[in-house]
Amino acid sequence: MSFLLHFYVGIYFAFGKIQKFRLVNLKQETIEFEKMKREKAIQYFTKGEISRQTYDHLFQEYESKIANLTKKIRLLERKMKNKKSLFNLLKMRYKK
Repeated sequence: MSFLLHFYVGIYFAFGKIQKFRLVNLKQETIEFEKMKREKAIQYFTKGEISRQTYDHLFQEYESKIANLTKKIRLLERKMKNKKSLFNLLKMRYKK
C-alpha cells in the first residue's frame, strides 16, 4: 500500500513538472508570435517592405495563434491550480 502511494505521488510530481514545462513553452511561443507581429508592423508601416494585403493576412494569422495559445495557457493554469488544491487536500487528510 505504501509503495503505491509513493508511486502515485511520484507520478503526480513528474506530471506537474511536465505541465510547468509545457506552460513555459506555451508562454514563450506566445511571446514569439507577439514579436513576429511587431516585426511585420515595422516592415509594413515604417519600411514599406510588405504589402497591406500581406500585412493583414499575417496579422490575422498571428492574432489567431496568439488567441489559441492564450486559451491553452489559461486551461493549463486552471488544471494545475485544481491539481494543486487536490494535492493539498490529500496532504491534509494524511497528516492526521
